[in-house]
Amino acid sequence: NNQQPTITFNLPPQETTIKLLSYLPAIASPGVLIDGTTQPGYEPLPVQSSEMAAPTKPVVAITPAEGHEVWRGLTITADGVTIRGLSLYGFTTSHTQTAQTPPADIFISHPLPPPDITNQKVPNSNHSFYETDIPPKDILIENNWLGISPEMNYQPTNNQQPT
Repeated sequence: NNQQPTITFNLPPQETTIKLLSYLPAIASPGVLIDGTTQPGYEPLPVQSSEMAAPTKPVVAITPAEGHEVWRGLTITADGVTIRGLSLYGFTTSHTQTAQTPPADIFISHPLPPPDITNQKVPNSNHSFYETDIPPKDILIENNWLGISPEMNYQPTNNQQPT
């Protein structure tokens, strides 16, 4: 069976915002598709050639729960992952100390990011990060709103559109 691993959505109409209490596990399986366009109510807009239309508003949103600091929405560590039709917003930090990895709506990273070695000696040849350990490739991020809540009344200007 060569079917692409797919995450689809069928959330109750008034409960389409996923509020995270903590980090989600990294997407570490190659070829995963997370498809927010499968949520009932998602209606892609027809392409208009004469004027730029506002991009389709996502129905499914992912954001930290109120009172919780979650630095990253989705973390991708595998090749061939597609993220489609979601709104990811609110992923930030107070930066009380230097961040090892930055906050991000979608963070694409090597599967084993180098550890924080600020309080350790320089690693020897047994270090877990090698030249062959490279970031994932063939990642497709399409029709998403990054940093924008679907509740916002967004009007693009000067060819600016959510990605």
